[in-house]
Amino acid sequence: MPSIPANVTSRNPGPPERTFSLSGGETMAVHSDMDVVVENHGSLFTFLLCTPAARAWVEENVEIAGPMWTNRITFACEHRYAHDLATGMQDAGLKVV
Repeated sequence: MPSIPANVTSRNPGPPERTFSLSGGETMAVHSDMDVVVENHGSLFTFLLCTPAARAWVEENVEIAGPMWTNRITFACEHRYAHDLATGMQDAGLKVV
């Protein structure tokens, strides 16, 4: 199983500055300079798109089936695609953690 490169998850974001509402009434606070937050949920990874730049990149580069969107700013993908997605986002200049 491919893993997210160490440089994707090793950043200490500091104090949160933005809060996002997620499904089920949950919220997530993220540092203001993050574009994408990736979370490992075993066989699936979720991608929280924190900025308009991240959402635009996904619209232009990724085909996501409707059920894979968990809300309007978060989508899930199989673990085998997560590494390439995160790398592509970083290569495009997005800040991925």
